[in-house]
Parts: sequence; C-alpha cells; structure tokens
Amino acid sequence: MCNNMYVNEIPVDDSKGVFCRLKGVSGKAVTPFILERVNKLTDGKSLEANRALIQNNAQIGAQIAVELSQIRSKQTPRQNAMNSKRYEAFERHINTADTTRTRAKCMVDHSRPVVIGGSIADTVVTFKQDGNQLTHSGATYSASFKQSYGGVGRNMADALARLQCNPLFVSAIGKDDSGRSLLNYCSHMDHRGIQEIPDASTASYIAVLKSSGELLYGLGDMDIHNEITVDYVSGFVDDLKKAPIVLMDGNIPVETMDFICQVCQEAAVPVFFEPTDVHKAKTPFETANWKPAIHFISPNVRELHQIHSLFTAKVLIQEDLDGMSIQDLLHCVITLCQPLLDHVPHILVTLGQHGVLLATRQPHQDTFHLGAKYQEKTNKGNNSSLPSYVHYQTHPVGRDAHHIVSVSGAGDSFNGGVVYGMLHGLSIDDCIKRGLMCAHLSLQSHHPVSHLISPNTLHSEVLKWTNVEPNIIQV
Repeated sequence: MCNNMYVNEIPVDDSKGVFCRLKGVSGKAVTPFILERVNKLTDGKSLEANRALIQNNAQIGAQIAVELSQIRSKQTPRQNAMNSKRYEAFERHINTADTTRTRAKCMVDHSRPVVIGGSIADTVVTFKQDGNQLTHSGATYSASFKQSYGGVGRNMADALARLQCNPLFVSAIGKDDSGRSLLNYCSHMDHRGIQEIPDASTASYIAVLKSSGELLYGLGDMDIHNEITVDYVSGFVDDLKKAPIVLMDGNIPVETMDFICQVCQEAAVPVFFEPTDVHKAKTPFETANWKPAIHFISPNVRELHQIHSLFTAKVLIQEDLDGMSIQDLLHCVITLCQPLLDHVPHILVTLGQHGVLLATRQPHQDTFHLGAKYQEKTNKGNNSSLPSYVHYQTHPVGRDAHHIVSVSGAGDSFNGGVVYGMLHGLSIDDCIKRGLMCAHLSLQSHHPVSHLISPNTLHSEVLKWTNVEPNIIQV
C-alpha cells in the first residue's frame, strides 16, 4: 500500500470569507468557526452527518484494502514486479515535485534488511580536561554528561531507518523506565521485533571520553542481551530467509549467532557481522555454521587482530597503534587481513581519523554481491579473484578533532550507510563514501546516529566529496 496521502482542498465560498472577516475571524480559527455556525443552523444535524461520513470512509477504506490484498495475492510475480515498477515511477514523479518527501526504495528483491543486536541506554561522560592530565588519585574531575540510546544493533537499524530502508530490528530490553524511553526514542523505527522482558533491566552503557571525543573506556551491564535467544529469533525465520542481508552485532549469544548463520547459509542470505567489542570479535567464528554465511565484517584494528589470532594463532600487534604512521598502520592492517580473505570475502576495517581500509576480492568499481549475484558467487566459491586493498580517507572534518562531538555510534552509522548503498546497487566506492558520510554526520552529533542522516542529506553531502579518490594499495 502507498503511504502517501493526497488532499483535495474544498474551496470556501467567498461569501463565507466575507462573513468571517466581518466577525473578526481569520487564519486557523476560520474552520472551527464555520463548523460551529453550521452546527447551530442545522440543529446539530451537520455534526451527525460528519460522524457518519467518517465511519463510512473507514468502512470503504477497509473494503479497498481487502480487495487490493486479494487482487495482489492472485497476481503472478511478474505482474507484481510490473506494478511495483509503475509505483516506483509514480513515486519518483511525486518526489521530484516535492523533494522533502523522498522515500528511498531498496532495490534488492524489494525486501527488508534484518538487524539483530543490542539496545542500550547510553550515558556519555566527556572530560573537560586534557586526557593526559587525568590520574587515578581518586580526584574529582569536571565533565559533561549526555544521555542517549544506542547499542550497536540499534544504531545500525536506526541509520537504516533514517535512510528509509525499513529494517526489521530484533532485540531485547527490560520492561522498565529505560526500556520505555528507548522505545519512544526509536519511534521512527519498526521495533516490533524488540521483546520486553518483565523484571529485567534494559542494557546500560557508560562511555568515558577524552575532551577530544576519543573513547577512554566503557562500562556496561549487558545481561539482557542473553534474552535474544535461538527460540526468540526462530520466530523471525521467514524474515531472515527473505532478507537481502542480515546484520548482527557481537552482543547476542553465541548460540543465536550460530542459528542465524545456519538459516542464512541455507537461504543464501549474506550476513554482515559488526564485532562490537574486542572481547566479542572472535565469537561467531567459533561456531559451526559461520562459513560461508558471514560475508562482511567491520572490525576496528584491535578487533581485527583478535579475529586474525583465531585463524593464525599469532600475535602481531605489540606496539601502540596511536604512535604508528599511516603507512605503517595500513601495512599492519593488510597483513592482518591477508589470511582472513580466504574465509571472509569483504573486510571493512575502520581506522578512526584515518578512514577505512577495504580488503576484498571484488574490484572496487564493482557492486557488492547480494541476492542472485550472491547466490551465484557462493556457488562458485569466494577465492576466484585476487585480493585488493583500498584505503578511503575520512571527510576532512572527520580528521579535525575540534569538529568532533562524540565518536560513539560513528562506526555503526558507517555500516548503515554502506548497507544503504548495497541495497541500492551502488558501486563499492559509492557504498563506502556514503558510509563515511554517515559517520561524518554522527561525529558531529550528540546522538549515536545523527538525526540529519537521510537519503537527501546523504546525496547532497556526497556530491561535495566526489573528488576524493580512494588509494589503491599494491601488495
């Protein structure tokens, strides 16, 4: 069904306008004044007529919905596809006339992505002093406190919802004040997949940041995420099988990860894994069904190192990453990615102020494989192409610490922008750039996912940044 509403305004007789002006009535007060006047002149019959009209409209609307559903159920897939194309063409025409009503359409099978992961009540504490001046002496330091709602899974679903990809979000929260506030905060999202657990606490997280916005450490109570069980997720199997892509974070139990991978592997649906935390990065790779389901991962360097150590039993990072030059950092990351590409086709390594390094077996001018292309690629195996390594710089503002409000949620917003590009069949380059633009907007917001993220904003921002070419690294 189309969600647009079209209103044909009934012209008001000029004599009524003259009458209102004579009575000193104008603006928004005209309609109530006229309705009240007509109600008095008809001894209340006009009010009864309006009520009957409303009831009749509702009845006719329900009949139309039933008839339309029956017609669509009898149509062939080809007819449904043709109707969908006609609708999209009509919608593009409407959106051209009014760009503020843009509704982006997912281009892969007209289905919705599924996100499974954590929902968290966040508190962000930012020191006002330089981080180097902090000691463990028990002193009190001046800081600012911001409360919001995050969770890696929630953030990715939030970004996709703001980009109008209509994700299904599956999570768990406590039936408490924090949970109710979180649901209210997520009112723009489809959160019917979030279960509320009685007598349980919604997950909470405290992020402690330097004055520059860089994360020092985090404290969390995540026990509620153990309620995202196999039994609960099994109620969404049909959604998983129909999805163009499934995103899961490291907050969910290992048994649930294994179940998701099994379902997606059987249905040839690619899984996008966001490690969430250095201690959780290896979790899905210790299950039985992760390969070849996990097609995308988006670790930071330390999370990547944990995954690498699982496959190679080697420890390569022993020095402070902050002290590395960009050339040494890229060399280190490529070394970590090389053995993993035999197992995971696409590795998107977030490098903070240095941007993103993409390790892949597809040309970066190509599109990410989803749907039928993913099925074909899976059947052929993932090792047919030589690996390539491409470095994408951040937006110039993202490299300036003075413009960063908070780094919380930037990586999740990046993932949302990348998946948005995938669903619309954009090139890998364009997917990464849209991801970086979403991260850029998040860095300038107190919210984990910037409220400015939208298809229109993303398009206009990327146009300002098209001259930034990626660096293809020869190995």
